[in-house]
Amino acid sequence: MQANEDTIGQVIHRFNEMGMASLNLGWAGGRPRQISSDDELFIVTTAKARPGILERRSPAGVSASSPTT
Repeated sequence: MQANEDTIGQVIHRFNEMGMASLNLGWAGGRPRQISSDDELFIVTTAKARPGILERRSPAGVSASSPTT
């Protein structure tokens, strides 16, 4: 894994003290969420709908008349 020896030692010592709980870092990392729950619901609903069933709507902050790139 090309990890530093000191880092490996710290992980081993932490595991010996805490067991499997030491492997749960308690954070997910990555970029912060960019869409709201409402936007997510809109996307899922739209993706599951049959063509022509939904009225033409856009999630909050997105204009329906925005040009497509």
